[in-house]
Amino acid sequence: MFEDGDTMGPYTIVRRLGAGAMGEVYQARHRHMGRDIAIKLLRTELTEESDVVARFFTEARATAAVRHPGIVEIFDCDLHRSGRAFIVMEYLAGEDLARRLEGGSFAPDYAGLRAIGRQLASALAAAHAVGIVHRDLKPGNIFLVGKSGSADEATVKIVDFGIAKLLHRDGGAHSQTQTGHILGTPLYMSPEQARGAKTIDHRTDIYALGCVLFEMITGRPPFVRKGAAQVIVAHLHDPVPHASSLEPSVPAALDELVARMMAKDPNQRPQAMTEVLAQLAEPAAAASGRVATQLLPSERSPSADAGRVATMLLDAPGSGAPSAPARARAPIAPPRAEVVDRDAQFLARAAGSTTLGNSASELVAVTEH
Repeated sequence: MFEDGDTMGPYTIVRRLGAGAMGEVYQARHRHMGRDIAIKLLRTELTEESDVVARFFTEARATAAVRHPGIVEIFDCDLHRSGRAFIVMEYLAGEDLARRLEGGSFAPDYAGLRAIGRQLASALAAAHAVGIVHRDLKPGNIFLVGKSGSADEATVKIVDFGIAKLLHRDGGAHSQTQTGHILGTPLYMSPEQARGAKTIDHRTDIYALGCVLFEMITGRPPFVRKGAAQVIVAHLHDPVPHASSLEPSVPAALDELVARMMAKDPNQRPQAMTEVLAQLAEPAAAASGRVATQLLPSERSPSADAGRVATMLLDAPGSGAPSAPARARAPIAPPRAEVVDRDAQFLARAAGSTTLGNSASELVAVTEH
């Protein structure tokens, strides 16, 4: 652990920002340039665990491979003289979306919600364009920069690519998840990811973003149960609740988009983040075809060598409301009073995510009997 005023190469530690299961994050300042940065340092006892170190390096490589204003920037990474791996990254001032949601949902600020959703969809589309799937999108990995009073003026940054899956590199796919193992955060995990499938693609991020948008609308995740196993079973088998069952003010088009993003079958979801981005446009822009094209990622090929680097370890409104019969048919989410403490929803092993050694089928069997 560093103390305030300690040095690390050209950086002087300003203060510790936080700590998680895998390490600590510090604010530091470059002694000559005066620029503030964040340093994430892997815990000493984890440096001997090859899978953890691999995840640490995967994050930096994945994050550095995507150059987009909505993804935190990586400046450097290396091994400290103590043997601990570290990442030097962009320092962000503000709060994560999880903290923002502690104050309640975004309703009825649907313009602000759409603006944040578009930034997220654009950043994830850029990652998908270079063959990277995040696989752990959740409010705690979404940072709102600054203290703007309006959500539609917030700058959004996605952090923590620690369990990202890198596709189409070196002629194949590289995944941090073994067959039959589940890695991620149950509250936002797609059914195919919950099954431990090796065929996960970019549509798992579309599902997770749907879960995040649902929570932004209603103030709670789509499936709330007593433990991680029950949450996973719900993602696999329970009907998708419409956000309108908890928040009647949600515009019909937004309600239907979020429900489609959370479809059990990946083929029933929007098939690309660019499609989600277009459908999150303001109604007037969508009607005129003036989608925010500046948010769309530019086409570019992956870099030949992303380098060996490391991982972050802290954890259109349409035509009005649907008819009463249509809302009655939508699955009803449990009341807000049933929401338990967020931390109790996870079986956290590292980085705020869950690694379950049992196969999903075994987990489901235990839960259902």
